[in-house]
Amino acid sequence: MRYLAVVLLALAGCGGQSHTQSGVGGQCAAAVVYHGKTYVRTKAARPALKGRLTGGYVPACNDHEGDPGTDQPVVLRRIAGTPASEAVYSRRPFPGVYRRSGSQP
Repeated sequence: MRYLAVVLLALAGCGGQSHTQSGVGGQCAAAVVYHGKTYVRTKAARPALKGRLTGGYVPACNDHEGDPGTDQPVVLRRIAGTPASEAVYSRRPFPGVYRRSGSQP
């Protein structure tokens, strides 16, 4: 029951309008935000890249006690043949393809 309460609290912290993400005693996910949508890192191979996208950021991560940090701007790149509304490429927080959360591969 205690585990369920921790999981529910962690999920509740991710559903707000704030750009800050909370983690409960663990590592934060590799994620970027672009136009208000969260994109999570996938294991896809590096694709052909196109132009840069502006306005992306890496959300703050509070996986320990203390200052939760702040969102950090990040340079995102378009992926050839894929709309930015579905997936983007970023070198931060980890290099790779970031697919919009909830979209199908």
